[in-house]
Amino acid sequence: GIYNITFIANDSSNNINSTQTSNFTVNVGCSYLNINTNLGSDVSSSETCFTINASNIVLDCNGYTVNYGTTSTGVGVNNTHNTNNITIKNCNIKKNGVSGGFNYGINLFQSVNGTIFNNSIMTNGSGGNSNLGIFFDLVNFTDIVNNSIITNGAGDSNYGISLYLSNAIQVLNNTIATGGVNQHGQVGISVDGSNNTNISNN
Repeated sequence: GIYNITFIANDSSNNINSTQTSNFTVNVGCSYLNINTNLGSDVSSSETCFTINASNIVLDCNGYTVNYGTTSTGVGVNNTHNTNNITIKNCNIKKNGVSGGFNYGINLFQSVNGTIFNNSIMTNGSGGNSNLGIFFDLVNFTDIVNNSIITNGAGDSNYGISLYLSNAIQVLNNTIATGGVNQHGQVGISVDGSNNTNISNN
């Protein structure tokens, strides 16, 4: 983000003789996130890019690209367990390589009251299973809205959205395209052991 800093010079009588204000930009790289984060440039990681490490976090990519798994398996954005009220929005999340399986664009585990909004997600993988756009495991009361998801891979389980033991999920107005070598593993939305889920206009 952009930050302002003000320099004030005083003389020995504490009179202000000079004041100057300037601004500078701090570009965020792939890392653990403990505060609200707004991207100002594209970011890249050879494995996992962002891990949300606290509750009440907003990640706003402002249309910039999160490149993950450039040389190996990875996740675009995931979380440590029991982190709640997470928002991930306006991100282009891209698996920028074809290595391995178990590549997830967004992976949330044991989380409640989240929002996944207006993201473009692409996954890929040369082997193994589970190249998933969005994967929820034990997630409740969370919305997945207005996302564009493309999944691809050489193995099974190239799912756009996968909900596992996750309840009260709203899946609305998403565009999903799946592909891969194994046609039986191409699923737009998978729901397993999940209740009170609203899936509409996808």
